[in-house]
Amino acid sequence: MWLACVTCEIAVSSFARPRRRLVVASLVATGCQVIAGLDAPLDDARSADAATDGGSTDALSPSTDGAASAYAAEVLNDTPTAYFRFSETSGDEPVDATGRATVARITGAAARGRPSVVAEPGASLGLVGGARVQLPSPLDRPPSADATWEVWIRPTSPAPEGPAVTTITSLGGTQLQGSMLFLSQRTPSAGFERWTGDLAAAAHASSRIAAAPGGVYHLVGVSRGGVPRLVVNGGLYQGFDKGLGKPWTSTALVELGTLEGDYDEVAFYDYALSDERIQAHYAAGRPR
Repeated sequence: MWLACVTCEIAVSSFARPRRRLVVASLVATGCQVIAGLDAPLDDARSADAATDGGSTDALSPSTDGAASAYAAEVLNDTPTAYFRFSETSGDEPVDATGRATVARITGAAARGRPSVVAEPGASLGLVGGARVQLPSPLDRPPSADATWEVWIRPTSPAPEGPAVTTITSLGGTQLQGSMLFLSQRTPSAGFERWTGDLAAAAHASSRIAAAPGGVYHLVGVSRGGVPRLVVNGGLYQGFDKGLGKPWTSTALVELGTLEGDYDEVAFYDYALSDERIQAHYAAGRPR
């Protein structure tokens, strides 16, 4: 059983637009069993981050999968390294809408053709009962590197709990490193954590959000200069936490699906996506 971190409640920054209460997805490395620390809200959500973002500079041309979607156009404009829309109705290999042909594989009895999670026609992928999507491990950036992970999710479990996207690397057989976006109804909290190989140290951003089955949640984890940011439905949180705890062991691949629900518009970036662009994605995809 996945055990959520114990977190501190923090305020939402001034630009946040309160929506449904939630906690969502988990990315990379590990679930921690206990973490206690301080989270600090970001004072100015609309910073000049766009001027300093790294990564590719040329916008990608939409693949067939994303050509008719206004939301996909927003994402592809920001040059993700991989982007999965899950609009397929059959098959075990979701299409990478960037055209880079990143190989992904569905395992288990996933429900294809579920209603879109974002506010436009399309489909999503239901992951329940042990169904997973496995992605190449290089999508998990090193702990010192800037990176962004983005997912839309509609939890289907009566008590949403756990990581939505996870991966793990073992160092010397005992130390673990990686990153995680998670959802916990019990705490309640949503969180983004980056483990650096030290079992007693983790960067940590969290929010007090109670996950609701059937709710629509946009969760974005951003690592910039070693400091994590968490954006949940337009609310921005930032913090750095060093606490006690031990990450959970997981697959060596990046994996979606520990948190049961419908997954949509999952994107990975090799740089820190700006606050303005995250807001643009949320505005394009949020429920009307």
